[in-house]
Amino acid sequence: MVGIAAATDVGIQKIPNILTVSGFVFALLVHGLTGSSELVGALLGAAIGFILTFPMFAGGGMGGGDVKLLTATGAFLGPGRFIVAFLATAVIGGVMGVIAAARQRALTSTLLGMRDLAVGTARRMVLSSAGTEMPTLEKEGAVRIPYGVAIAAGAMIGLLY
Repeated sequence: MVGIAAATDVGIQKIPNILTVSGFVFALLVHGLTGSSELVGALLGAAIGFILTFPMFAGGGMGGGDVKLLTATGAFLGPGRFIVAFLATAVIGGVMGVIAAARQRALTSTLLGMRDLAVGTARRMVLSSAGTEMPTLEKEGAVRIPYGVAIAAGAMIGLLY
């Protein structure tokens, strides 16, 4: 599932719903057949994936396909392995982002945008106001990467952990 998602993200800049939704359902079926505790672990992994990524989607910093792919990945891996996969994904995606920004000669503006995003998010959490406009993927000049590649690599690390 993650390999196909990575390929489509690179090829068409989209992770198809049919892939993520069917992967999620398949993970629940497989874990459900092996026992109720496995099913609970799959649901918990999926919930953690959704909870960790939906705020980034809502803030405009992550695509919906990435959220659904990470949720399905959480269902496959369960909570423990998913946390490892998520952290590996974040590191790999960060490296990919820095390389992409440097190649586009946008490293300084990207790092400043990341700072603004972190400060704005903290202000929203503490003061219920973001202050300045938050950077998103929809802004002109935003550096975009096929995050499905990072998710696939992180999932493999989580699976092998």
